[in-house]
Amino acid sequence: MTDAAQPDTESLRLELKEAITAFNAQISLIAQSLGFIIAADVVLLGYGFSQRRSAIFLLTSLLPIAMLVVLIDLAASMMPMAYVATRLERKLLLQDAPLIGTYLKSCKGILRAAIGDVQHLDDLETHGFPPRIRFRFLLTDGRAILAFGAFIVQFCIFIVSVTVYHYPFM
Repeated sequence: MTDAAQPDTESLRLELKEAITAFNAQISLIAQSLGFIIAADVVLLGYGFSQRRSAIFLLTSLLPIAMLVVLIDLAASMMPMAYVATRLERKLLLQDAPLIGTYLKSCKGILRAAIGDVQHLDDLETHGFPPRIRFRFLLTDGRAILAFGAFIVQFCIFIVSVTVYHYPFM
């Protein structure tokens, strides 16, 4: 009979499999959510040009910010899964090529910026979950910079539509 304090490796493997499955589901959810917001942004931008309404341009300028908020929220929800999977990979002695550990080391986005060094993942227990994503991390993430740039460009389109072309607001 096995000791109740030490779970067997099969249950740890099952838990690791579930953590990786949940992690993959979150990655798919991020891709679907961002794809939907980008499609809505493009459609609304075209609709604003065709209807010559500046309020539509104002709405489209806010969608990149919404995209960034969704990205941050979903990335923050991935952190506990990444933490559990990485801990289980260490318990199972998967040191050669652990899947989640390798993914976290390779990514340079918001998830990596919030977690920090994968070797010291145990420090997250003392700081609490999910770690706060600071604004300076957003300035180093390429996707965040693109979202801020899209916001600025689309807001400038709104300003030009109101001041230069005198599009009505509604």
